[in-house]
Amino acid sequence: MKRCVPLGAIVLFLTITAASALAQNAPAAEDTSTTQDTPTAKTESNHGFEITPYGGWVWTHGYDVLLGGQKGNLDVRESAVWGVTVGYNLRDSLTQIELIYSHQDADVYFEFSGQDTSYGEVSIEHLHIGGLLGTSSGRTVWFTTLSLGASRWAPKDGETDDAWRFSLIFGLGAKYPINERFGLRFQARLPYMFVEDTAKFACGPSACLNSAGGRTLWQFDMSVGLIIKL
Repeated sequence: MKRCVPLGAIVLFLTITAASALAQNAPAAEDTSTTQDTPTAKTESNHGFEITPYGGWVWTHGYDVLLGGQKGNLDVRESAVWGVTVGYNLRDSLTQIELIYSHQDADVYFEFSGQDTSYGEVSIEHLHIGGLLGTSSGRTVWFTTLSLGASRWAPKDGETDDAWRFSLIFGLGAKYPINERFGLRFQARLPYMFVEDTAKFACGPSACLNSAGGRTLWQFDMSVGLIIKL
């Protein structure tokens, strides 16, 4: 089985490099000591970028699969998810273009007649580009997101090749500022991965788990992130 640099490591390296370059060129923050604070969130910002590393928990909906002619359920167990979002402000801080990366490692089981058979571990990665549209309520910004891109299904059984699938993600959430440079981002998302009929999800000593004709594999995740404004 070929070994390669994990996609997550590449994305994090590029994010850190970009953040360092932007931070060096970022203008100094204005002195606001004489300015009266207001409880309303600002819709205009001196910061062009928001980099948000995040972590959370993800659940995957069951998917019908075939194993040796028997129809059962592909059970991807709930697990931790982590990633990073890089957002670029357009006209104001309520409208952004976003580049999104997320990664999870989860155990895979085949469920049939009340029996669970382990099929090892799988890594699921999403690499997306999309948009964020928000509205302010006091200091809080409520937002919705929509993105599309590619998702990577990478079993660790040594027998099944990695697969890239088209996917989209819909999300809702809120952002709350801590100060001029930092904030918190809370979000819930629904990732959808499109799968063809002949997909193989994992292989064991005797047979592989094959798609039973479904079209989409969907998930639900909740996460919290630290917003870094540049």
